[in-house]
Amino acid sequence: MDPSALIQMVNVLSLTLAQLAGSLVQASKDIDSLLEEVWTAYNDSKAKPDALTRAVVTCMFQPVFLLRAELTSTMKLWLAEFIRFGSRHRPNVVFHLACRLCQTWRAHPVSALSFVDELVELLLYKEPLIDEKEQLATDAGAPFQGFQGYSPLDGNQTAAVTTHAKDRFVRLVMLSFVDDVAVDKSSSSNDTQQLFDALTARLLKLNVTPEWQKQHMLNSDGFGKKLRSWQALCIVSAHVTKSQLTELLPTLATAFAVPQLPSVRYYMELFACDMSAEHCLN
Repeated sequence: MDPSALIQMVNVLSLTLAQLAGSLVQASKDIDSLLEEVWTAYNDSKAKPDALTRAVVTCMFQPVFLLRAELTSTMKLWLAEFIRFGSRHRPNVVFHLACRLCQTWRAHPVSALSFVDELVELLLYKEPLIDEKEQLATDAGAPFQGFQGYSPLDGNQTAAVTTHAKDRFVRLVMLSFVDDVAVDKSSSSNDTQQLFDALTARLLKLNVTPEWQKQHMLNSDGFGKKLRSWQALCIVSAHVTKSQLTELLPTLATAFAVPQLPSVRYYMELFACDMSAEHCLN
């Protein structure tokens, strides 16, 4: 199917779902079948312009689907599928997914509590290395822009600087969401604190797993995950309560006992300084 026609179809379906989703959530199997059809149409499309990817993500991840407890397991399966597909083939899939999730979670921070594992996975997401030759070059008037998108064949092409893959960082989108929730005083509630507690616990417990306690070479996947985890912990450190800190002290002691490369150690010590200043002085 022509990508432009598919985009229009998906956009119409997205608007329809936005109006009717509330009355459809009880039929989880029907919703899953509908999402499967949208995904199949996208997957079968030979051309996958950025506009189509964004439309599919917007359509499939309706806020009401993410907010309803009865659809949590269904949405978790689709999140895993999108992250798997995007990580292997198209990083813009993961980028648009992160933006859509954060758009919903900013309005309803408590809803992110059901997707803490996915939130952690995106916080640890390794950005792809995009070679200059692989970046999109497109005519400024082309209908689709965005990396890995449609490129006209007329030779009249200009670099789409603002839509390069290098300008789209999934992890920064996620960190921005966490930071926004942290500074939004109106969202300071017991439920929001539960989100920070769960996020802190998940990130710290990852650092004491056998695989993460191994020594990793600079710039390896293991090194990168450790670095990104402690960077995220530095963002949430201001919201670690004294009771949770006491509970996590054995985990912290184990994590700090493992030798780390200086760049990782820097963020570990920054986190420790934040904890000391916030709690020990009190």
